[in-house]
Amino acid sequence: MAERPRLWVEGDDDLHAILHLLIRHGIGYDERPLPNYLPCITKSGDKDKLLRNVSLSVSASTGRAIGFVLDADSSLQNRWMAMSSRLREAGVDLP
Repeated sequence: MAERPRLWVEGDDDLHAILHLLIRHGIGYDERPLPNYLPCITKSGDKDKLLRNVSLSVSASTGRAIGFVLDADSSLQNRWMAMSSRLREAGVDLP
């Protein structure tokens, strides 16, 4: 059985926003057991913790899909530079 994809979010607000988007689009995330195509959503606690753990999370993903959700509550360009820098350090090719 393949491991489920993982989606890292900053905190509770982000987690609830993602869950409500899924539910809004007819994907009942609260059902158990969850299908393998639905991501395991994990809170990091804050943006700094999420960014610090990008490299480890990518290397631990062992080929499964992985994603990161950061708030755009500050400069979007600064957030993208911080995330893209960590992804490149982890060996991820970006457009």
